[in-house]
Amino acid sequence: SEDSTPTQPESSGNPTVSALSFSAASNTWTARAPLPIPLPYPSATSLGVAPDAAGNSIVYAIGGTDGESGYSGYPIEAYDLATDTWAPKNTRVDTSELNGVGLIGGKLYYSGGYVFHEFTYLPSLDAYDPVADVAVGKAMMPAATDDGVTGVIGGKLFVLPGTCGLPSDCEQEATRAL
Repeated sequence: SEDSTPTQPESSGNPTVSALSFSAASNTWTARAPLPIPLPYPSATSLGVAPDAAGNSIVYAIGGTDGESGYSGYPIEAYDLATDTWAPKNTRVDTSELNGVGLIGGKLYYSGGYVFHEFTYLPSLDAYDPVADVAVGKAMMPAATDDGVTGVIGGKLFVLPGTCGLPSDCEQEATRAL
C-alpha cells in the first residue's frame, strides 16, 4: 500500500509528536524566516539546536561560505523558532562544510571544516557555548576532515568524516573511531 503521508513521522512510540505546535497541518510545509546571510551555498552551513534559558529550541547556523570569492566564515546566527526571527551572535566561525553539530551539556560541538581561501581542511574540534556566546577549541581530531556527520549518543560525540584532507587520513583506525 502507498503511504499517504510520507513526510509525517510515525506517532507510535513518540509521544511528543502530537505536542509539536509548529506544524500547521498534516503533510504540509510552512515557510519560515530565511537565514539573513546571503549564502549561495547554504549546504556549507551546519545547524545545531540548543535550548535557551526558557527551554525554547534555538537553531544555530554555524560556518558557511559564499563559494565564489573564496571567502569562508560568518558570525553564528541564532534562529528562535517561537518568534520566527534570526539574531547574529558575536562568535564567528571561519570555516564551512563542518562535520555537523552535536549538543552535549548545553554546548554545541562542531568539528573539521574547509577554509576556501586557503584550500585547507581542518582537524579542529570546538565547543560553542550559546549562553556565553563563546567558542572554545578542544582536542584536535586525528585527521583533517569536512562534510561529515556528527551525532551524540550517551553524552559522547561521534564524528563520521566525509572528505579527508589526505586520502590516507581516513584510513587511520583512530579516525574511524572518533
